[in-house]
Amino acid sequence: SRTTLTNLGILAAPSTETIKTEINIEREMTEEDLKHLEVYGELGPQVLARLGKNAPRNRLIVDQYVQNRERYGPTIVFAADTLHAQTLAQEFKNGGVERTDYVDYSRRDSAEVIRKYSDGELDVIVNVQMLTEGFDAPRTRTVFIARPTRSQSLVVQMVGRALRGKQARGNDRAYLVSFLDTWTQYDVLGPEYALDVTDAPPAEPSPERGPVQLVPIPPELLRDAYRLLQSTTRGLRIGVHACTPHGWYRWEEEFEDDVQSRLVMIFDTQVDGMRELLAAYSDPAKIPTVVTEAVASSLVREFFADVPDPLPRWADVKALLDAKRKECEIAYVSFDEKRSFDPSELAQKILDERMDPVAEAEFLQGVWDAVPACGIVYRQDQTSFREEVGRERTKLLNAKIAKPKAEAVVSAIVPSGPPRAWPAGSSRPLGELLEGVLSVKRHFPSGMPTIGEMRWMTGAHRSMWGFFRHGDKRLALNPLLDSPDVPRFVAEFVLYHELLHAEMPSAGHNADFRARERAFTASARAIEEAREFKIAPAAGSTIDFWRVRADMFLDTQYYKASDPRSYDDTGWTLGPLFDVQTLRIKDPSILDPEIRKLR
Repeated sequence: SRTTLTNLGILAAPSTETIKTEINIEREMTEEDLKHLEVYGELGPQVLARLGKNAPRNRLIVDQYVQNRERYGPTIVFAADTLHAQTLAQEFKNGGVERTDYVDYSRRDSAEVIRKYSDGELDVIVNVQMLTEGFDAPRTRTVFIARPTRSQSLVVQMVGRALRGKQARGNDRAYLVSFLDTWTQYDVLGPEYALDVTDAPPAEPSPERGPVQLVPIPPELLRDAYRLLQSTTRGLRIGVHACTPHGWYRWEEEFEDDVQSRLVMIFDTQVDGMRELLAAYSDPAKIPTVVTEAVASSLVREFFADVPDPLPRWADVKALLDAKRKECEIAYVSFDEKRSFDPSELAQKILDERMDPVAEAEFLQGVWDAVPACGIVYRQDQTSFREEVGRERTKLLNAKIAKPKAEAVVSAIVPSGPPRAWPAGSSRPLGELLEGVLSVKRHFPSGMPTIGEMRWMTGAHRSMWGFFRHGDKRLALNPLLDSPDVPRFVAEFVLYHELLHAEMPSAGHNADFRARERAFTASARAIEEAREFKIAPAAGSTIDFWRVRADMFLDTQYYKASDPRSYDDTGWTLGPLFDVQTLRIKDPSILDPEIRKLR
């Protein structure tokens, strides 16, 4: 639980603070704003933009930090939108906090700004949902939630940025500061919510599936698609299948000291209206020098009058018109086009047709020449395109490598039925397993990765030994591992595997992940207990001795290596899952009689 992890020093002790701004943005909300709130359950971009432009509120945020600077220390600020992030960063500097900067997905140097903050060169970093997951800066002591939200997952992710404890290279205490405006129709979730849900049981994970061919899509577009799927539309019943992402506009835009790649996603109901709008302003001279919110909103009403939700955001219309006025080269890529050069599908075709290197090069050149969208997505960098196809080809080949057969000494200790429960008074605490994994310094030389709650699953699972959920940082292990029949080194290996997912959020099971996985070593206690099972590395054993034996044990399940094939592997968890008695049939002659259908 969170309490246990806090006591162990893995999580910081949280201190929540709510600052009432006494600012009533609701008074300025239009009928359109209220409709957006009713349909989506969240504030619309216009409301967030007005909130970000509120100078007294911004000064209050900065003053709160300046007055408590020593206590708050390294701080992440979550802003309402990009303009708000830029404005707040400048206000912090004006307030004497010179070591401040902001990041969002449009800045090409965001990675460098994040590095500076992680390395202690910045005291405050302002962002727009960019640092909610996959970001690791243990030094963070404080989080400022300067944007109101009802999103449960977003609040949890924001709060989680500051919860690393001393044992995870973080702090003893974390300060979670929210700024509460005056609302009557909008219930804001504060950091207290996130602390409550960290003790709630995780949702049941979906069973793991086989390999799925994925098309890499820009993260900006995924966030928009996720927002659509999360909407709770009422009135006009527009389902996911009736309104889906169709594609995106993409262009490079020059600013005073930077060139940024811009993206605007379009849903299928918006395609015609957006084309008509851009055609009406095909002459850059007709586009106003300053496209205001009022102008952009009126164009949305004009060109999308008969379009159901979601309507295009006025800020996206403004961005496209500004790009047209600057005569940027705007390209449109549909998701269907993107699938035509999906690297995993191309790699599969290369293998199916047994292409040699020359044939492969000619084939990829043909795809590049025939599909202009391929060049757009890869920014005219054909080398990157070929390298990605090559990585997918290697992944498909590696998937065919057979695992080594289980050694007799390993298969001999696999239980002949569902693993036994511990005797009364005995158990295998997860905290104890965690200590064992962390006792091997080479596992996590830079410190333990950030996790939230760690627990056993509520029931035995058919197809997975554990999982790490990036949304709320929860880690769970299959309770079948909590048994005297399962060697400690096996349970430690599964826990180590899931901790790797926490440390490497974008790796999946790629080559880097597998290399780290091979570095697994059992703890001293696990090695001692393994000797009781007559498992011990001999002189000259490979570095991944314990990883291989753990894999063998898990793959063997409770079946002996000499069992006839094939068998129904649901028998491994049938008893625990369905509370039925499971009998092991050892005589293969039971399969000899003719099988007849029963009516």
